[in-house]
Amino acid sequence: MSANPWVKWFAGDYLNGVADLGPNEGWVYSIVLNLIFDSGAPIADDITRLARRCNMRPTGVEKAVQNLVSAGKLTRREGVISNARAEETVKSRSKLVDNSTKAANTRWEKVRENVNENNNGDVPVHSAGNADGMPYQKPEAREEPNGSYSDPDGSGAEAPPDIRKQLFDEGLKSLIRQTGKPASRCRPLIGKWLKASRDDCRLVLSKIRQAEADRVADPVPWIGEAIKPAWSADPVERQMRQSF
Repeated sequence: MSANPWVKWFAGDYLNGVADLGPNEGWVYSIVLNLIFDSGAPIADDITRLARRCNMRPTGVEKAVQNLVSAGKLTRREGVISNARAEETVKSRSKLVDNSTKAANTRWEKVRENVNENNNGDVPVHSAGNADGMPYQKPEAREEPNGSYSDPDGSGAEAPPDIRKQLFDEGLKSLIRQTGKPASRCRPLIGKWLKASRDDCRLVLSKIRQAEADRVADPVPWIGEAIKPAWSADPVERQMRQSF
């Protein structure tokens, strides 16, 4: 994870940037951008790994990435997937952090010299190394650097949504559209899938979205089957799925 895992972004820019994208493209795009910001570098062009992070099938992720590259929102080169504006933002963020650290070191060095002069050099008050930034502070305690980030294609969002509420709102409406069944019959289906997926709301919602995007003829059994192999007993894979 990057030492500075945050960026500014504006909801309006993001909504405008993904307005013409399908649900799969919009979801994959947001995951890729956040992975770039989190790691501080382009991500490996590893569709299988990216599919696990997106809770999607590799074929669906590959198609979404190809469409995003064609639309100019992502770039694919030398084994990595990236976004030009995101790379510039990461560089700018790193430069600001370096400048802040240098300025802090300079200030503390002057303070230490002044205090040591007054105390005959007997009281070292601060180590220059302590002036380094603390990357894992609470967000509200972080000092926000000058400048802002606004990707014209959209690259961020506000606070993370309540995924369970989103499932029983957006997901339920999608299921009603796909099946033609009333809400009273669709809600128990969602509950059944949550039980089968060990309460993985994001997984269930992603499969409902995928079924509608792919226009699956019989979505109920398809979603049920799609959920089963997606859940792995591997604790590492499970942690990756739940970590974002």
